[in-house]
Amino acid sequence: GVSPEQLEVLADVAEEYSNAILHITTRQDVQLHYVHIEDTPDLMRRLAAVGITTREACGNSVRNVTACPLSGVCNTEAFDVSPYAKALMQFLLGHPDVQDFGRKYKPAFSGCEHEACGLVQLHDSGYVARVVDGKRGFKVVVGGGLGTVPHQAEVLSEFTPEEELLPQTQAIARVFARLGEKKNRNRARIKFLVANLGIEEFRRLVEEERKTLPHDPRWTAFL
Repeated sequence: GVSPEQLEVLADVAEEYSNAILHITTRQDVQLHYVHIEDTPDLMRRLAAVGITTREACGNSVRNVTACPLSGVCNTEAFDVSPYAKALMQFLLGHPDVQDFGRKYKPAFSGCEHEACGLVQLHDSGYVARVVDGKRGFKVVVGGGLGTVPHQAEVLSEFTPEEELLPQTQAIARVFARLGEKKNRNRARIKFLVANLGIEEFRRLVEEERKTLPHDPRWTAFL
């Protein structure tokens, strides 16, 4: 999401520090090209003042967390997933457990089981909104991706309660950081790790990792 105030600042800094063009990426990030190195501190301060960060916009990190563009207004969604996507972004941004990946990691959310708007099957991890016995949660899939070797994501969990969304993702990140390929970048996405281990073994490792995590109040603070 982006606010009118943020758009105004992005437009201003594009004109003042760049070539007056804002490049919008596939993952809904904004790129500014041709910025001089001596201008970057001022640029980053102005962006930060309206809640925009350049942190982990690239590199072997968790990239922009995306969701269905109709979240909150779609009449077939189980519930609005956008607050959960925002919570995951805030929790993982700069988190120590996501700093040692071999490649980038892209999460996505969808509010509907049978609609492709969120494209969760093509993502490193995907979260599909579900309500079971009146309780909110997510079907969680892992190991999707495109590129030259496309993979469809495998089902990690048919139903993860909402309070387990963040710790389960943290456990996934720790398994990926520990066992994922680091030397050959062409084989370093999580889709290759899931394919090599098999989803049953990957699920077992995530469940074991989850048991070792020290409690973090941020897991449920957003609820």
